[in-house]
Amino acid sequence: MTVPLTAPLLVIPPDATPTATLAILAKTKRRIIGPQSVKAAAIKAGAFEQLVQLLGAPNPDAAAPEGSAEDPLLAVRTEAASILASLSIPTLSAISTLLAANAYDVVASQLVLALSQRAASTRPEQSKAIEALLRALKALYGDLVKVVGPREWGTDVIGASIDAVERRDAESLWTLVVPADRAKVADEKGKGKGKEGDSTIGTVEGLDVVDLAQLQAKADEVLLRAFADPRPGGAVGPSAPTHASASPPSYVRSELLNRLLLHVLVSPAASGEAERMRQVDLLCGFLAGTVRSPVQREALVHGDEGAQAIATLRELVQIAPDKASADPFPTAMQGGSAAGTDSSNLQRYASFMQSPTPSLRLAAAALCSVLSKQFNRYTGRSKLDSELGGAVTSTLLSLIEHESELRARAAFIFAYHVADEPNMQQRAVAAQCLNVFRALLAENVKQENPYPTPATLEELGRVREGLLLSIATLCATSETHRRAVLDAQLLPLILESFLHPFVGVRAAACHCVRALSRSVSVLRTDMVESEAHSLLVWLLREDENDVVKVTATAAAANLLLEFSPVRNALVEAGCIPRMCQLVIKSSNEALQLNAMWAIKNATYQSSADFKRTVLAHLTWDILARRVFYGTVQLTALARLILYRGVSTSFSLIASPVPSVAEVALGILRNITCVTNNEAITGLRDDEMGEKRLLDLLEDRIAEGAAVGGPGNGSSGAGAPAAERNAVEALYCLNNIATAHEAAQLAIASRTMLLRYLLLFLDRGSLSLRVASLWVLHNLVYRRTGPAGLAHGNGYGHSHGHRSTRRAVPREVVEKLRAMGLEAKLRTLERDPELDVRERVRDLTEALVLS
Repeated sequence: MTVPLTAPLLVIPPDATPTATLAILAKTKRRIIGPQSVKAAAIKAGAFEQLVQLLGAPNPDAAAPEGSAEDPLLAVRTEAASILASLSIPTLSAISTLLAANAYDVVASQLVLALSQRAASTRPEQSKAIEALLRALKALYGDLVKVVGPREWGTDVIGASIDAVERRDAESLWTLVVPADRAKVADEKGKGKGKEGDSTIGTVEGLDVVDLAQLQAKADEVLLRAFADPRPGGAVGPSAPTHASASPPSYVRSELLNRLLLHVLVSPAASGEAERMRQVDLLCGFLAGTVRSPVQREALVHGDEGAQAIATLRELVQIAPDKASADPFPTAMQGGSAAGTDSSNLQRYASFMQSPTPSLRLAAAALCSVLSKQFNRYTGRSKLDSELGGAVTSTLLSLIEHESELRARAAFIFAYHVADEPNMQQRAVAAQCLNVFRALLAENVKQENPYPTPATLEELGRVREGLLLSIATLCATSETHRRAVLDAQLLPLILESFLHPFVGVRAAACHCVRALSRSVSVLRTDMVESEAHSLLVWLLREDENDVVKVTATAAAANLLLEFSPVRNALVEAGCIPRMCQLVIKSSNEALQLNAMWAIKNATYQSSADFKRTVLAHLTWDILARRVFYGTVQLTALARLILYRGVSTSFSLIASPVPSVAEVALGILRNITCVTNNEAITGLRDDEMGEKRLLDLLEDRIAEGAAVGGPGNGSSGAGAPAAERNAVEALYCLNNIATAHEAAQLAIASRTMLLRYLLLFLDRGSLSLRVASLWVLHNLVYRRTGPAGLAHGNGYGHSHGHRSTRRAVPREVVEKLRAMGLEAKLRTLERDPELDVRERVRDLTEALVLS
């Protein structure tokens, strides 16, 4: 039984000799052997800080002259680096401790020093130190990337056919918290954690002192610094700016990367081939686990040194094809000019898919898939080469079916390979991949081993996650493949995965349901008969992991569309109150946004009573203010404010995040839409209030006026975000104006608002012109209903009586005419767009009747 480590792990007397220190380190190394929990306890006991201190001690070369048989101080540093590598684990608390201890820079600087001394030294212990430092470099930086960036193939695949917001949330697993929310986070420790196998999810344990946002920024800086240093006029620059700036900084290759590349090219005479291969293998592992950004890739491949080093690495891989070193190239080289993306190189790599070694076939298939996709991205080609892509598909499917040890990795790579590639998806389905997946998923459910080890359970979970992601990517865009999934009887196995203990499996199952729910046919047949709605609501529970809730809310949003027969079942299962709570309480931006989409879909063409029920949970106050947002998509100024610990808040409608504001306006638009002659305008004092509501809408319309211009723009994905939000705000005004006379007067009393409407008629895009004409039409439209208005403030609910007719307030019509509306309408009668001409005709008729 392992005793938890609560006391300091290393107790080294100040006057201890190097030999005594080595003995203590050896004892410590034996104590940390065991599961991840033992290592976590050692980290908590202060192991990282003490090891970094030993590693960064003064230069040990002063302890022994050149040519001496032994250097005890160098041995101490070597042993400290070895223990540091074995202690590294991919958890948020471990990463934050390493960042606070400056471990990354210490390891990098000591490796640079060791490599520079190696050229002038023949001592074998110097080579051992380099190998230990390389191992520490690979472990520390690899775990850092697993936590702050794409973890493995599966993380990229989750976002392959999914919204960018969801992909970013899956890749960036840190929840950004400001000081005002720290107490709340402390109270909620332990919630939403996965099993021990889900260690890469990370927690906020031990992070009460430091802002997670600052840790994220520091981690990004550390990753970049290992590859490049920002210097004016540098030779290496990012291929695409990562932030909005007029002149992105230039970079030069870091001293660490320079030394590593030189070490590959120039091997000391005393270095044996086996030793060299071990060090090269560790270097390739470091590159494979770390290279992600264009700056890193360009720093790696830039110049003659980069090209020569990569060519040397390729030669070494070909000399020793059974080495795992072949695996780093898909990640490390993608996007680089020296990656060998021409067809001859791809065919050379493809030949390895015929190897009798399964691991080499897997590495070759992964390499060809990634290089082909990246090459196509840069050359503008839209599809993978059919022959090469088909070979990759069949190789991966064979590995999934026959190689149990490689099954999980092959499944993730398969999902990546077929994502957004209709041709590859057709080939996979034609190769009966769904039958293979069904057999393996059913086998996982019926485990033959009644007492599986934790490692076995984790591997089974990874296999299941990869298979489910493959199914999700196959049916994300194809109606034919959705039907094939249902015909293969995979839906029951997908729903069973909602109850799986591993976070990744539950999230992947939600992606499958979301992909299937994009079909009206599926929603009205198989999905109705399943229990998907109740399982999805169950996954929205408070103690569920955020990654699962993000995917579950996205799936539920599809099931809440107006044509979905599952809509009522979801509402009855308590989906809407839970979605409202996620919007109000969650600090996860992607989760908030998906919950808002669900509310928007649920309120579309719903009854007035249902809308009031939604507002009872969401409230007008939340819709208008008091909702805090994370910093993932905020402007640079807002991020700076949050990093400095200044708490701030924005309303849903006035959010600086355009996507949040757009969905919030969509919710308001659905709520204000008159249903069965019952109007909910938000203008009443017990709702949002006239001034606050119209101020918010006018602000959004003003932003659209600032960017709007002539031409046939649209409100689709290509239109500026400000313009799309302005269009949504205009339709909110249109619905409000439809309600009753008091609403018309309230809108018409705002002269600046009317000026924006007329401005859009002159130089607005098509969507802005049409929306403005709709608002103007409902401002002058002759209403039916009783002459008197109920409720003291004039915003009563008009139920309409066609037997009683009354004219629109004369001041509204006269004001619009005085502002030149009729002249603009005569010009728009010749507009090239039919939608505009029809709206002009209706508005002209309404003006005549008013």
